[in-house]
Amino acid sequence: MPTYAEMRAQPPFREPLVDKDGRLTRPWLAWFQGQFKKLGGPTDTAPINIEGLAANATNAITALTAATAQDATSAAYVYTPANALTGQDRGASLGGRIVVAGTVFDWVDLKNVSYNGVSLIKDDLGADLAYSTQYFVYCDDPNRTGGAVTWKATTDYLKLNNVGRWHLGAVVTPADAGGDTGGGGDGGGGGLGRIKDYGI
Repeated sequence: MPTYAEMRAQPPFREPLVDKDGRLTRPWLAWFQGQFKKLGGPTDTAPINIEGLAANATNAITALTAATAQDATSAAYVYTPANALTGQDRGASLGGRIVVAGTVFDWVDLKNVSYNGVSLIKDDLGADLAYSTQYFVYCDDPNRTGGAVTWKATTDYLKLNNVGRWHLGAVVTPADAGGDTGGGGDGGGGGLGRIKDYGI
């Protein structure tokens, strides 16, 4: 059996952390006391009951599991038309434009939700859309109510992976004076939903 001083020198990794009653074992208590003493903090020889902490951890896991299941249910969806995005040249070397068609979304648990169409000339940071650039188009609608949402364009596909955020895939804007380009065609979902072909 190591001495008290030896037990305080280094973490007793070979010893169990708690006993059958959920209390710190003597080697671990000694080590923690030594660490607190080094920091100048108070020490307490009273046994530590971890039941409350264990209950909190269990509750957190339960809540996360429920949220994951709910999100997975709502994340899978399809929409029509499948290719809802069109890239255009604004003309006069002003930059690109993305035309978002009006769409109808169908989720696993919610059907026939209509969204407005719109024409975008700015990205989600307020910059003019560039030529020959891939943009991902999304909206935020956590309650899935549809209607006149604010569609946004971004070059950062990681922004798509947020709960309540729905995306229409991507479109590459044409070159200066170039013809229209088609895009979209990807269902998926925010939060724990999939982002197809974009690295997630």
